[in-house]
Amino acid sequence: MKPSNTAASIAARRTQTKGKLDRVATAIGQLRRDRGRVTVRAIAQRADVSATFLYENADARALVQNAVAESRTRRDAAGQAEHDRIEANWRERALNAEAELTRTQKEVLVQRQRIGDLRSATSTGWSPVSPFSTSSARTRPSSIESIN
Repeated sequence: MKPSNTAASIAARRTQTKGKLDRVATAIGQLRRDRGRVTVRAIAQRADVSATFLYENADARALVQNAVAESRTRRDAAGQAEHDRIEANWRERALNAEAELTRTQKEVLVQRQRIGDLRSATSTGWSPVSPFSTSSARTRPSSIESIN
């Protein structure tokens, strides 16, 4: 082989490799835009190169490794954001449930007091004012009135 043929062959090989590297970079960009899974196989298929090329060529391997690492980081961040959103939702529900429990306990206490008042009223003959009546004063019969 003549030196000029060798140089031409090397130049052609470098041009071909440069074209493949450009296609790999384009494929990585497309996968990111499409939110596709960034893997060696996906990049190789999209760039129309072999997976062997991606593993054996140092520049291609660096491009792929950076893209895969960035994709993982982005996916992990998205997963963490989703986890935080769900956690905040549950935290809000827990706080609401706690407030509702406190309100319900107060309501039960008021109802028990009301039941106690009604029981004591029936045993002493005292008639409490209905919460639905127009009069707001509760009166117990005095001992003089009960004698008359």
